[in-house]
Amino acid sequence: MLVLIILGSAGFIFYKKYQDKIKHDLNMYEVYTLGQQVKLADDSIWYVVDTSDGSRADVNLLSQTSIDTNGDGQVNDADRMQFSSGSVKYDVLDSTSIAYFLQNQYKQKLEEKVGEINSISLMESKQFIKMRDTLQYGYEWDGENILTTNTMYLYYLATSQNEKMYIVNRRGTYKMVNPTEKYYVRIVINVDKTSIKKD
Repeated sequence: MLVLIILGSAGFIFYKKYQDKIKHDLNMYEVYTLGQQVKLADDSIWYVVDTSDGSRADVNLLSQTSIDTNGDGQVNDADRMQFSSGSVKYDVLDSTSIAYFLQNQYKQKLEEKVGEINSISLMESKQFIKMRDTLQYGYEWDGENILTTNTMYLYYLATSQNEKMYIVNRRGTYKMVNPTEKYYVRIVINVDKTSIKKD
């Protein structure tokens, strides 16, 4: 009986890998374009960060808002965090850093709502710039758009320079701050396309 279970499991894994290879080779995965709005299992709204063509099984998504870091069900000043105790390195092993919090505390809670997450991080400046330029937002914004709203301005990017961190303000411009200052946290996750809800 145990042999049959093992063979059955091995067969399923082989079938899944073979199926994924066929979909990849034939460009059979759903196509998602940069800036596209999607929903996950809990009906939360996310935005596609990088265009993902039919050969890719996964997609990078930007959270619609800053996240509820303290778990009280709302996003407010109490959810602002320091990037770290002083380091500008995005380090999942540094227990004082946002990276550690996202990987070791927040990810599991989010997976309970949206399903399996391949990776979780802050948005990088190159992703921010690509979205801003592709969506033709310009360098200063008067109103809300995908990259900023009144409720989540001043959020950290996973990018540093000269021992300071980049944050994004409400007008869409960069500001450089010390990593010990507290700002909002907005995330990018990588998920399989099967995690995205169909209309």
